[in-house]
Amino acid sequence: MKKISDLTILVAEDNDFERNLIARMLGEMGVVNILHATSGDIALQLLAENAAIDVVLCDLKMPDTDGVQLLRRIATDWPEVAVIIISVLDERLRGSVERMAREKSVRIAGNIGKPVTPDKLRPLLEALDEAVPAALLESPAAAWPRITTQDVRIGLDKSEFYLEFQPVVEVASMEPVGAEALVRWNNSEHGIIPPDAFIPVAEMSDIIDEFTLMVIDQAINACSLWKQAGLNYRVSVNVSARTLRALDLPERIQSLLTSHALSPDQIILEVTESGFMEELAKTLDVSSRLRIRDIALSIDDFGTGYSSLQQLQRIPFSELKIDRSFLAATTEARVILEAGIRLGRELGLATVVEGVETQDDWDRVRGLGADIAQGYFIARPMPAADVPTWHEDWTRRHKQ
Repeated sequence: MKKISDLTILVAEDNDFERNLIARMLGEMGVVNILHATSGDIALQLLAENAAIDVVLCDLKMPDTDGVQLLRRIATDWPEVAVIIISVLDERLRGSVERMAREKSVRIAGNIGKPVTPDKLRPLLEALDEAVPAALLESPAAAWPRITTQDVRIGLDKSEFYLEFQPVVEVASMEPVGAEALVRWNNSEHGIIPPDAFIPVAEMSDIIDEFTLMVIDQAINACSLWKQAGLNYRVSVNVSARTLRALDLPERIQSLLTSHALSPDQIILEVTESGFMEELAKTLDVSSRLRIRDIALSIDDFGTGYSSLQQLQRIPFSELKIDRSFLAATTEARVILEAGIRLGRELGLATVVEGVETQDDWDRVRGLGADIAQGYFIARPMPAADVPTWHEDWTRRHKQ
């Protein structure tokens, strides 16, 4: 990561006094390369002319091209550039713009209400490496082709899919307790293809059950290797709601666990909210038999679906995984995060907060009493073989 003094920063602000004040702050922080844009149009011109720009301080209310339009262009033309939103607009509106930008994979480094001060600005510049969207870190530089069911079938036949694992930590004790399995595809023709390009294709076809069992098999095998290394970990695996309607799923998972000498409580099946309402009787049949066998079920991305509370009432979940979007620094997000953790506690469900990427995120989930945390602040996804070394390093650094 570059030092603050080495950054090239574009200040897109139409108010002369505020723009010059921000530039002076940056100069006092040691920034030498500062560009000024008095409008969105000028900002676009400077971005096109200066490939070295690292950060844009973007006011939202500007003449001609406004801040939202500027963010839209940055998303398509300069995704590597980090953006700090600055505005006099209220927190809710700034939050909406930030969420829009993140959805478009803009590298948002922060969101500042005016007046801009050094205390607000410096921490965001110091933490720029944490502003890289997961999509930019995990996706290939080149565009990937349109994926078909046949492509996924060929990938399965050629064993091109593999797993990486992101550790999770018990918040109160800071003790690592497991890891989430994340599927990757190293396509022989196109290289690494991101999950968003192939998971929906698999979920819409009959291949999803075979695909999911392949992932579960690899995850259980990794968990067995960790057990041999002395780690009493559990592994979380994402499964489609469609797979949760396969009547033989409990027996097949039990067989895999038995073959690796693992107990049922060492696997957690994470299921997103969408899709539960279809063939509800089968879903209840399978989920109940999984729980009878002590295989845990987690409702993934809680709060992003349409009927979360109804699902909690109907399906025998043991864990509630709160979506990372509720760690955003907005009043609404904080209220929903707190309510989700409280709800899980009152229902007797373990609460997992994903997307914990900074010390502030960690302090927030710890203060609210979440049970488990997951995110880049703890660890990035890694091969199964690297988990024991990471565990040893984390434990050494966080002994209480």
